[in-house]
Amino acid sequence: MNTLDVNDKFLVFATRSLNFGHNPSDIRASLVEAGCSQEEADEVIERAAAGITQRREADRKSTQLAGLCVLAFGLVMLALAYYAGSGHVPSGRYGRLLMGYIFGGGASLVGLWMLVK
Repeated sequence: MNTLDVNDKFLVFATRSLNFGHNPSDIRASLVEAGCSQEEADEVIERAAAGITQRREADRKSTQLAGLCVLAFGLVMLALAYYAGSGHVPSGRYGRLLMGYIFGGGASLVGLWMLVK
């Protein structure tokens, strides 16, 4: 994995500039003005772009895994609320049953949203 070296001020500058949406040509000009050679500036910009891409991919994968877990939790909660409401379990308070449906459905929708996003 391409890690961000916080001691390399040019790499940190390029990464932050790319994250803020600046053009690579503007970043290159600023790096050259700060003392980098043209080739070194191009390499720093490429390393920064690769690092940003890797971190975004890792973040997307972790979001999908969390979404899958939330979806599974919501479906289990819905199944348990359906089982409790079908008459197999003695009737308790209807508010708890309603909360099971609400939170189970809500967790399922949030899990699906996290998977799609």
